[in-house]
Amino acid sequence: MQEIYKFNKNDFDENGFNKFNGKLFCAIINEWEVEFNKAFYPLVANHLFGNSPTMKLLESCFFITEPEDFGMDGQFDFETNIEIDKHNPKGVTYALGSGVNEDEPVFLIIDSKMYDGTVILKYLPDDDDENDEPEIPVEENKIKKVLILTPKN
Repeated sequence: MQEIYKFNKNDFDENGFNKFNGKLFCAIINEWEVEFNKAFYPLVANHLFGNSPTMKLLESCFFITEPEDFGMDGQFDFETNIEIDKHNPKGVTYALGSGVNEDEPVFLIIDSKMYDGTVILKYLPDDDDENDEPEIPVEENKIKKVLILTPKN
């Protein structure tokens, strides 16, 4: 299951606020997650795909105390991303809480082939071996730190 959402990145300022309606980009994504859930109930999107500029826009919505990168490279699996990140001086935000249920993670996947102004929300089951998308196991012992991110108001 997937839905494609479009936006104009020029409609947002450097802090992630929409210049016309004042909404944060992350709040708009949360609205899309609710729409996704209504369309595919009871499923909840558990992956968000976007290119690097989209992830930077998403990152700008939060107060971050230490330098962070948002999203993992969709070319690699979760384990490979963890290994790569051991050599990254910045921290990495792998997922955010869902706009439907904040206890459920929405994994952030960077896809360099995607166009600016496009977000894809997907539900990918954990046990889907036939899927060509990156496998992202939800194993708490593999995630080294949990970030508490506060959206800007």
